[in-house]
Amino acid sequence: MKAHYECFACIANQCQKIVEMGTDDLELRKKGVIETAKLMAGISEDSVPAVFGSEIFLGVYKIVSNDDPFKEYKELSNRLAGKMVSDLEGKEMDLKTALKLAIIGNVIDFAVGYSPERIGEDVEAMLKEEPYVDHFNELFERLGKAKTLLTGSL
Repeated sequence: MKAHYECFACIANQCQKIVEMGTDDLELRKKGVIETAKLMAGISEDSVPAVFGSEIFLGVYKIVSNDDPFKEYKELSNRLAGKMVSDLEGKEMDLKTALKLAIIGNVIDFAVGYSPERIGEDVEAMLKEEPYVDHFNELFERLGKAKTLLTGSL
C-alpha cells in the first residue's frame, strides 16, 4: 500500500491525539506537533503508510516523553472486554460468532477516537450485522476437510 493523500491527514490527526493524551504540557504538545510536521515533510510518494506512520508516532512519543499515550484507554478497554468475556464464558457459541467477535476486536482503534465505554453496546450491535464480505461457508467447508489446522495471531 502506498501513501494516499488521506494518510497525511489521518497521521496528523493521530499525532494530535498522541500529544493531547501524552502530556498536559502545552509546550511539549506544540513541540510534538512541530515534530510531526518535520517528519511528515520527509515522506516520499512511494512510502508505506504503516511504516512511516510508525516512525512518526515514535518520534512524537519521544518529544512528549510518553511511549504509550493510549495506555489508560487500553486498560479501560481490557477491563470492559474482560467483563464481556466473563459474561460469554459458559455460553454455547458457534464458530461463526467466535469469528465475528475476532473481527470486532480487530476494528477497535484507539488512535481514531474510539471510546472504550461503548465496547459492550458496539459488540452487541456488530454481532447482529453480517460482514460485507462473507466467506464463512467456504471456510467452514475447508475446515471440515482439513487434516491439520494451524492457528495463531499476528
